[in-house]
Amino acid sequence: MNFGDVSETTADTLEGKVKGETFVMIPIGLSFSDNDKLGLKIAKASIEGKIKERIFIGEYHGAAWKFIESIRLKIDDKVYTLTDNNPARTVWSSTYVIERLVFPITDEMYNNIIKSKSITAELLTRVIVVEGEQLNKIKEFLK
Repeated sequence: MNFGDVSETTADTLEGKVKGETFVMIPIGLSFSDNDKLGLKIAKASIEGKIKERIFIGEYHGAAWKFIESIRLKIDDKVYTLTDNNPARTVWSSTYVIERLVFPITDEMYNNIIKSKSITAELLTRVIVVEGEQLNKIKEFLK
């Protein structure tokens, strides 16, 4: 999983064919530290080319539970604390667990991202700044 990787799915619904797309914003780290095992994706769902929903997905993969319920994002000077009170927690094996958090992207957040110069994410103890060409790719995906 690398920055900018995109995956797509489709499903038939009563409203029509839904296209789901996911963009890797911050890859899960490769170090041995569990604090480097939380990544961030952006997903969007559209029907007939019209975007219906945008979300952030935080995903932790590790050997032990972290019981993560929130992450913090700073879009230019505006700080958001994103909270999921019911994250999905899955035991993959006896030594591997996955925690998945979902946060809606509000209209305010979307507009701030589109006009931003940087996005900073605080994921556990890791702080990542996204700017320049990487930020432009995120903006393009969201549109």
